Amino acid sequence: GRVVFVISEKCSVLLEPACRMLALCNQLSDGGKSVTIDFTACSSALKYLDRAGFFDSLGSSCAVLPKRPKSSRAKKYKGNSGNLVEFGLIDPASGEDDLNESDKNLVNQLTESFVKLVDKDYEEVASVIFAELIGNIKRHSQSELQGIAGLQRYTGRRQHIQTIVSDSGVGIATTLKTGLETHYPDLYKKREQDDYDLFIVEAALTKGE
Repeated sequence: GRVVFVISEKCSVLLEPACRMLALCNQLSDGGKSVTIDFTACSSALKYLDRAGFFDSLGSSCAVLPKRPKSSRAKKYKGNSGNLVEFGLIDPASGEDDLNESDKNLVNQLTESFVKLVDKDYEEVASVIFAELIGNIKRHSQSELQGIAGLQRYTGRRQHIQTIVSDSGVGIATTLKTGLETHYPDLYKKREQDDYDLFIVEAALTKGE
């Protein structure tokens, strides 16, 4: 009934695994588990996650060692970094199909940061993608836990951008499977293959419909 995550010395936590850990902690806590994250050996990871908004989204019943930050650096410095969009929350339980003002602001933050780091030509397509992913959380999540979105640019030898739009719902693959047998029997017939979930998501993204 008790789960403890220990962040090791000199651990560099990237945005994507941070988002996965955040979602998992909230899911475990929602399921009645006692959750602790221990940053005692790695204060730098705690400072980064505080700046990214991790603790603003972490359930209040989850314990943090040596202690949870008293105030949020993400809220204090929000929007001040050209390389980071702090974790934004998406409420799937709002019962709305359309994006509310908070959702639209999050889409704009992600789009503006992405375009500044890449190219103005991508503004329209980036906005559409972020809006669609956030809208899907509101329409299809089937979870009361909040979704999360964020962006981080990484420099160094492998320069890249990580963008996260995540929820604790049933997942894209499960949503896609509901109509396959009736409407896409050719895809449905391949359901026994090992990478079937990845296969149908890829099919949806590349072939559409």
